[in-house]
Amino acid sequence: MSLLQITKWNYERNGLQHNQELEELLWAEESKEFRKEVENYLSNPLNKLEVVAAMIKEFCDCNFVYYGNIMRQLGNTKVVDRNFEISLMNTLLTEILI
Repeated sequence: MSLLQITKWNYERNGLQHNQELEELLWAEESKEFRKEVENYLSNPLNKLEVVAAMIKEFCDCNFVYYGNIMRQLGNTKVVDRNFEISLMNTLLTEILI
């Protein structure tokens, strides 16, 4: 999913309003699910392909939550480094222009 799609989804969901408590809960949930799949990968040598597919899915979920959170916090340089923000802005504009 592209940054533009993530931003659009978050805009439609709540107008890009930031809720720190919700962001932390979402991140905790998604990162724990990714960790669980990493542990499955390390402990289960027979179903590697299925586990890798699950890891990729959880990684995508983590990215979705992370980038949605960042887009809702643009301009809050206490949370996000300005170089990262400008890179994100560049990516978003590039996607829009393409």
